[in-house]
Amino acid sequence: MPTSKSESRSEKESVESAIKQAVESNPCGMCRALGLPICKGHSGGHGDKKEGSVEKYQQGSAKSPDIAEANTLPSYLGGSEVWISDDDSKYSFTNELSIFSINLDLKNGMIHFKATEPLTADNKKDLEQLYTEITKEVKTEDIIFSREGNNLEIRLPSTESCEQFITKLLNKHLIPDNDYNTDITNAANQHVLKKIIKSGHVPAVGYACVEPKEKSEHAFVSTSSSVGKKAANDKINTVKKDTQFPASSLSKIVFTYLVLQWADENEIDLDEPLHNIIEKKQISLDRSLEHVLQYDRFMVEGKYPEQAKKLTIRHILSHTTGLPNVGGDPTSTLEFNSEPGEKYSYSGEAFYYLQQVIEAIEGKGLEDLAKQYVFEPIGMSSKTSFLPQAEDAPNIVKVHTEVGEAKDIYIGNPPVHAAGSLITTADDFSKFMAAWLKQMDEPAIKKGSSKKEPSIKQSFEPTSTESFPTCGLGWHIYRNGDQVIAYQYGQNLNTRAFVAIDVKHKKGAAFFTNSENGMSIADRVFDCPDLVPIGDLQAVYENLKYSQCDEPGWQETIEGKVAESKKEFKVARRFYQEALELSPDEKSKGQRKQHLEWFDELHPLSGEVQIFTEPPLETFKGHFSNKWKDLIEMDVKEKSLIFSQFGKETKLVRVSETDFLPENDQSMKVSINKDEMTIYYVNGDKKSLTRDSPKYEKDQRKRKKTVAKSNKVKEQIQARKRFREEQIGSNKPTTESKGVKPGSHT
Repeated sequence: MPTSKSESRSEKESVESAIKQAVESNPCGMCRALGLPICKGHSGGHGDKKEGSVEKYQQGSAKSPDIAEANTLPSYLGGSEVWISDDDSKYSFTNELSIFSINLDLKNGMIHFKATEPLTADNKKDLEQLYTEITKEVKTEDIIFSREGNNLEIRLPSTESCEQFITKLLNKHLIPDNDYNTDITNAANQHVLKKIIKSGHVPAVGYACVEPKEKSEHAFVSTSSSVGKKAANDKINTVKKDTQFPASSLSKIVFTYLVLQWADENEIDLDEPLHNIIEKKQISLDRSLEHVLQYDRFMVEGKYPEQAKKLTIRHILSHTTGLPNVGGDPTSTLEFNSEPGEKYSYSGEAFYYLQQVIEAIEGKGLEDLAKQYVFEPIGMSSKTSFLPQAEDAPNIVKVHTEVGEAKDIYIGNPPVHAAGSLITTADDFSKFMAAWLKQMDEPAIKKGSSKKEPSIKQSFEPTSTESFPTCGLGWHIYRNGDQVIAYQYGQNLNTRAFVAIDVKHKKGAAFFTNSENGMSIADRVFDCPDLVPIGDLQAVYENLKYSQCDEPGWQETIEGKVAESKKEFKVARRFYQEALELSPDEKSKGQRKQHLEWFDELHPLSGEVQIFTEPPLETFKGHFSNKWKDLIEMDVKEKSLIFSQFGKETKLVRVSETDFLPENDQSMKVSINKDEMTIYYVNGDKKSLTRDSPKYEKDQRKRKKTVAKSNKVKEQIQARKRFREEQIGSNKPTTESKGVKPGSHT
C-alpha cells in the first residue's frame, strides 16, 4: 500500500532520530566524533570491531584497497560522495552527525579540523580522544600541529607528505573514508528493517541493494543490512553481516548467471537443442554422456520423447519447457504438459536437468562450477554455497512456521540442486546483483567486431509481451506502464526470499527471511522510500497469492493462528472474526469467511465434537498424484491421518466420513472418496489427485533402488577420479597403500 506524504515524513524523522541515537550510543568516542553509528575498529577504541578490511589497514599496508585501486589520493577523494571538491587539490567534509568539519589542501600541505560549536562536555572528550590519536601518527618533526580551542590545524612540508599522511588517517579510520555514507545508510536500513520484520512476524531478514554510483559510468554501489534473530526465541538480536539465509528459488538466478557465463565461454548457442549439443560434446570429449543424452526421467515406455530432443537452454531459463515445477520424487517420470517454447510453465525440474547436463560435460559438480563461474570471479565469500549446511552451523538461521515455531532448513532430494539449495548472505548477494547489472550496463559491441554480445544482455528480454507471468533468461519480467521490473521469488518450507530489479533505473534489491511469513513484507521493502524503492509490485504478489502484512486484517489473522496453535480457541475465533470484519475487499472477505467456517467446523461453538470411525483411517492411506506431478502421501500415525507433501507433515482431523481439516490453520480441506482426493483451498483453488495403484508404488520403489544404486556408483567413480587428481597434484604417497579406500571420505 502506498504511504501518504505525512506518513513518509514521519518515518523519515523516525529514521533520522534512530541514526542520531545510534551515533550517541556508539561506545567508541572517536567514531562518535566522526558521526558514525558503528565503530570502525580503532585499536584502543571501545566497542565491537567492524567486520571488513580494518585489520588489513592495521597490518602496515601503505594504502587502503580503494586508494590503491584509484592509483592516487586525488582520484580516491574525487570519486567520493563524502568529500566535496572544487579542484583536484582542495577537498572538504561536513555532516550534521559529525561534531567537526574538515578541509584538505593537498597543494599547500594543510589539514584543518573545525569544531561545530557549541560542543557539550562529552563532545569535547570525544574530540580530544580523536585529536590525540591523530597526533600519535606523527613520525617526523617537520609536521606542525596547532590548536586553537576545539580546532586543529596540521601543516605538512610537501604535497607528497600531505597525501601520505591523509592516506594514513584514512587507513586508520581517523577521518571519513568513502564508506562513510554507506555506514550511515546501513544504520538507517537496519532501523527501517527492524520495524518491517516486526510488523510481518518475521524473526530475521537479510537485505541487499544496488544502485548506480554517482559521478561514475557503468559502476554500482552495493549495500547490505541483516537484522533480527536467527531463532525466534533468541533473547537478543543474533543476526550479523555474515549470517547465512536460504535463498530458495533465488538459486535459479545464480545458476542462470553460471549458465550464461559457461555458454559464452564455450561458444554455445542458447537456441540450439541440448540434445544436439550433448551429441557433439560426447564426440569431442570422447566419453559417454548417455545419462543426459537419454535422460532417464524423460523416458516414456522405453522411448525418448521428441519434446526432450527440442529442449534448449533458452527454453529452460525462460520457463517455457512444458515440464512440471517439481516431480513426484527424484526418480519419477517427467511428462511434458506442452511443447517447448509454447507457453510459460515454471519448472525447477528443467533447471535440475540443465545442471546435470553441464556437470556431465564439464566433469565437475555444481559447487565447483559455481565457484569457477560465479562465486570467485564476483568475490563472494565461502558463506555462499549450493551444498547443504550442518544443522549446528554457528551462523546460519533457523527457519520458522507462520506461528513462529523454529525448524531446521529444508534439505531437498537431491540435496545439491540448482533450482533451490543455495545458502547465502545479504552481503554476498549484493555483490552478485552488482556484477549482474555491471555486465548488463557494459557498452554495446560495435558492428563489425569479431566479439559477440554477452548472453547476459538478453536476460531482461521477455519471451512474451502479452502474457503474464512471462520470463527473460532466469528472471520473471513485469511491466507496469513504462516501468519494467525483473524479479524472482523464493519459497521453500518455512522460508521466503525475493529479488527485484528496476531495469530502467538500473537498481535492485533483494531480501531473505527465515519465516513462512517472509513474503508479507515484500511491499514494505520494495516500495519503501527509506530503502531503495523498486516499484509497485502488488499485481505480482497477488498473482503469487502472497498477502501483505499492511493489508487490513492480516495481523489479526496471524494472531488468530498463533492463539490456535496454543489451543486458545476462543481467542483465535475472536481474532478471525475481527479479520473478517476488516477485510478490504470481497475477495479477501470470502477467503476469511471460508477459513472461519472451517475453523468452526473443527471447533464448534457448542463444544460437541462428532466422532467418525467408518470407514477406518487405514482406508485413506496411500500415495496420490496427478498429471502435474503433485505427490501427496497419506499415512496413519498415533491414530491420526497425516498429510505429507514436500517433506512437511500436517496432522488432519476428521470432520465427516470422508472430509478432513488440518489440526491447526484451516487453510484447506481434504476430501477422499475411494481413490479420488480433492483438496479445497480458502482462496477458492481446487486440486484433484488419484490414488496410485499398488503396482505403480511397487515399480516406484524398485525404480528408486535402481537409481540410488546407479548414483552410488557414479559417486564412487567421481570420488576415485578426485582422489587420483589430488594425489597427482600433490605428488604425495596415496592413502590407498595404508588401507584407505579412495573416496571413503565422501
